[in-house]
Amino acid sequence: MDSAGSLEAPTFAGRSRREVAALSVFAAALAIEIALFGLPLTPERFLLAPLAAAIVLKRTRPYVRDFLPFLLLILLYEELRGVAHLLRPHPYYRPQIRIEEALFGGHLPSVELQHWLWTGHLRFFDHVIIVFSSIHFIVPPALAFFFWLTDMLLFRRFVRTYLALSFFGALMFFLFPAAPPWAASRAGVIRPVALISTDGSGSKVPGGSGLLLHNPYAAIPSLHAGYAMLVFLFVASYARRLRWRWPITIVAALYPLAMGFCVVYTGNHYVVDLLIGFASAIGAFVVVPRLVHRPSLRVVRPRLVAGVATALLALTLATALATAAPLSRLTAADSLSSSLAETGTGRLVELGSLLPFPWSRVYVFPGDASPQRINRTLGFAWPDAPAAAAPQSRSVLLVFVRTGAVRREVVREIHYDAGEVGLGCLAGRSFTRTDARFRVTSGLVAPFYAYARALVPASGVAPTCFGAQAYGP
Repeated sequence: MDSAGSLEAPTFAGRSRREVAALSVFAAALAIEIALFGLPLTPERFLLAPLAAAIVLKRTRPYVRDFLPFLLLILLYEELRGVAHLLRPHPYYRPQIRIEEALFGGHLPSVELQHWLWTGHLRFFDHVIIVFSSIHFIVPPALAFFFWLTDMLLFRRFVRTYLALSFFGALMFFLFPAAPPWAASRAGVIRPVALISTDGSGSKVPGGSGLLLHNPYAAIPSLHAGYAMLVFLFVASYARRLRWRWPITIVAALYPLAMGFCVVYTGNHYVVDLLIGFASAIGAFVVVPRLVHRPSLRVVRPRLVAGVATALLALTLATALATAAPLSRLTAADSLSSSLAETGTGRLVELGSLLPFPWSRVYVFPGDASPQRINRTLGFAWPDAPAAAAPQSRSVLLVFVRTGAVRREVVREIHYDAGEVGLGCLAGRSFTRTDARFRVTSGLVAPFYAYARALVPASGVAPTCFGAQAYGP
């Protein structure tokens, strides 16, 4: 690496008081953010910690100049992966399974690992796995900040490669939306695979979600694997000049292997997803520097990149807002009703997939529930609790609550009138996003024993749900 890179940024070799103070501020800011928001941290939150260190180093302006384009492009990528899911919401299940079975003699590593190691509830081992998986969102920007402090040339190369891999991933999520093991299991395509997360076996570990749009799959390529491979490649490149290059390189090589084990065990990825992620990272590592050195690309400047990224991000967010309009309170009920009507008797229904906006728990109230009863059940005051419907009404009220770091809040309510599939069997109960898995069943309803369909918990249907015999599994 030429000397120009080492002159542009300070090095910590001397460990001056200011540098030690900057490290301390960075560690403190990171600890506070993790305490407030938990893991994983979104890019915009994480990059506040290096900003605090840059302020101590009196390098605020260069930090903003170099990291603002990076942040805007990452936010744009996160929205684009959400757009990919919006445009292609139905994933492929079987192609990756066939390849996986071919690689492992008919076995699926996620299934086998959970058969050996998963007990159905979180242990210390599982907590370590979850936390390690979450640092996937922290390590790359942290490494970028380290390079920014020590080697600007390597910083620029890393950021370009990281962004190229990210946008390639977003493109692949659109071209080939792939279901991860946990989704294939819930669809009944493979044997049971839990999505191991902080709630035990529930919703996808958060992170990488856009400001407005979200992608619950984003499986091929695995960017858990891709980012981890990039970290290894760049750490190994940096370590070549160091005395302890071989120990550092060996430890860095363990990182993508460990990350791969974690995401396969937790049900987030197949091994084939990892292999494609590794190959994508290696390809970006090799190709991006060659593209950057083309004369036509040398005129690109950070301000130009920031401007283009801001414009594209604004356009994407505006599109997301316009597209999100059908998920308003009125049309969400219509969407849910039509989706249930199209679901065959005996089929599973995942409420989290049908209603992809952020929520943690859904409460199902009968239509005649009073505001006092609703607030008492929620455990907090909801100022907008609706008035009770008529006692004879067959409607139900779905109240979706999101649990934040500080408080719980109602994010949406849906007034569901009795459609082709009734929800009355669920009234008076609540379900976490993890447990909101139901089955469409059918039966004869007294007094005229008319045929009807209803949504019941996936574990089974209570005998009194229809007042008569119910059919279906």
